[in-house]
Amino acid sequence: MTIFDAIRNDDFEKVKALVEADPSCVNTIAPKKPVDTKGMSPLQVAVTTGWHRKIAWYLLEHGADVNFIEPKEIQRYQADPVLFDVAQVAVLNARRIELDKATNEYQMKHTKEDADEAFAFLKAVVEHGADLKKTDYYNNGVISRILFAANSIYPDPQYTGFKHSDEQDEDLLRIFNFLIESGAERQTVSSHAKKNNTQMYSNEPIWTLVGKLLE
Repeated sequence: MTIFDAIRNDDFEKVKALVEADPSCVNTIAPKKPVDTKGMSPLQVAVTTGWHRKIAWYLLEHGADVNFIEPKEIQRYQADPVLFDVAQVAVLNARRIELDKATNEYQMKHTKEDADEAFAFLKAVVEHGADLKKTDYYNNGVISRILFAANSIYPDPQYTGFKHSDEQDEDLLRIFNFLIESGAERQTVSSHAKKNNTQMYSNEPIWTLVGKLLE
């Protein structure tokens, strides 16, 4: 069993045993299959295949490279620096109201504890030396990445019939504020879209919350 298999299985004890036997495996590169994680580091796999939080914390404390990005020759089109993946987890663990398909009622998704731990992990990755200026291969910065993620979960009253919650606003704002205060670029110009963050998102629901922070 590889470290990537152990992570997907959420097998903390196996991950720990593998790292103790070979500490360098915390920075090995995932094979081309499965394709959803090809080229990733173990830390990236831990945060993108179900948020294996105990494993992620362990890898971070045992030398995981917080500035890794999938090699261009393996993965270019969906390659992100580790920070992007971690920040996205923080965004997606923000408290928010969503439709429960089982009851057909709107309910709060995620607890304060969920949101707090994902945010704490983001802060820890930055404290371990993550480069806030690092971009993907299309010059998108971490703010671009979380704008995309946050907008995907931010309700538009025109279509949903309800407004965002105060809890969601609180959780998302602290993420944006923390990254900006830590040195993240407010505006990067995508070499693919040829647009900056304002041009990309100023007409989107999320801009009502964070637009003033980014202008």
